[in-house]
Parts: sequence; C-alpha cells; structure tokens
Amino acid sequence: MVKDNTNYRSPIPASRPARFGGWLADAIVSLVLALPLLYVYGFFDPGTEMSFGFVELFVFAVYGFVAFALVQGYFLAISGQTIGKKLAGTRIVSFETNEILPLPKILLSRYLPFYLMNAIGLPQLINVLFIFGERRQCLHDKFAGTHVINAEGADAQLGLKETKLAG
Repeated sequence: MVKDNTNYRSPIPASRPARFGGWLADAIVSLVLALPLLYVYGFFDPGTEMSFGFVELFVFAVYGFVAFALVQGYFLAISGQTIGKKLAGTRIVSFETNEILPLPKILLSRYLPFYLMNAIGLPQLINVLFIFGERRQCLHDKFAGTHVINAEGADAQLGLKETKLAG
C-alpha cells in the first residue's frame, strides 16, 4: 500500500464508460444472485401478481447485501475490485491515501447504505448522477471517501499490490 508519498501523483480516475461497464457486469452478477430469492417470492410463477411492501424490500436489501459480500468480498479485500471492476480494469481506493480500504470499511461505508436506500425506495439515479462531477465520484464514493481509478498503471505508480489474506 502507499506509505511514502514523496513522488505522489494522483492516479487517473476511471472513465465514465469503464465505470458503467464495471457496474453493468456487477449488476448481472447481482441479478444471478437474486434469482433464488425471486423464485421463493414467486416471481417466475405465471399469473402471480407481484407486490412488494417494505418488509419484502428490506428482505431483498439484506439478502442482496449478504450475497454481494459473500461473492464480491474476497475480491474487494485482496484488490479493491469487484468482479465487474476487475473486468473493466478499475479499482476502488481511498480518496485521501489511494490505498485499498479494509473490507469492513468498504462494505459498511460504501455498499451497505445504498442497499438500505433501495429498501426504503430511494432512487439510485440520484447516486449515479454524481458521476458527472469533476472528480467522477458517485454519491456512494463521496459518502465512503473513495474513488474509482484505472487499475492498470496505477498499481506501479502507487505501489499497490494484491493483499494476501491470512489462512
């Protein structure tokens, strides 16, 4: 991780198309993870009327967050990347230090609040529109103190290495 910022240069923020591509790949992963819960709620039963109240939305949010953490957590912990970000060549790092964040911090400050926002019906469009700012940070990046950078080239520039998990 970055310790000596003597020759510090800010890494290149990920492009908006790269961020979109990473988000899209992660959305597909999330959809696949949601299929069992959708089946339980009768989503695939013909003629079933779907009506989701607060409890159902909350169950979906908790399930989604836990499934996300189980599937993406390993990759976030070792490289600051989800599956989609790895495919897009981007990485999540601290805005202040450009270091990969510890897994609990990234999950609890960057992802959990927005799974809960979905549970109470707040539109994610508000979150996403922030990407058009100068720093290309979505609202969840600002909230968590992160930014998404181009992974290629930044690794050598910042001295980033994949973390080896104990075990």
